[in-house]
Amino acid sequence: MNKSKINNILLKYNIIYSLTINLKDKYVEEIGDSSKLEYDGLLKTHFNDMETIIKLNGFLEGQQLPKLFKQGKVICIICKPKNNIIVGLFYHEDKDFTHYYKKAKELNEEIVSVWEQ
Repeated sequence: MNKSKINNILLKYNIIYSLTINLKDKYVEEIGDSSKLEYDGLLKTHFNDMETIIKLNGFLEGQQLPKLFKQGKVICIICKPKNNIIVGLFYHEDKDFTHYYKKAKELNEEIVSVWEQ
């Protein structure tokens, strides 16, 4: 993973907080400040601890990605650029679902490209 490329993506899309999880090494890298999220329910639901993350990985198997979740104005986009990597992206926005989905697809493509290089 190229941390500077990830940082550029986060800045470009105004991402408040992100997690990158390497399931093989059980390593979690955080960028940003989760306390700035209006709500932390999506963070706790999907990324509370390694057991929760492993369950999330099982849920993601065979799913169309990215996954998009919303709580109030908090948006969570979950990408899986490699089989053993999960990326969670959190930001605030209050638009319609079509906008969220388009942005999620764009973000997913950029995140996946970081691991392809």
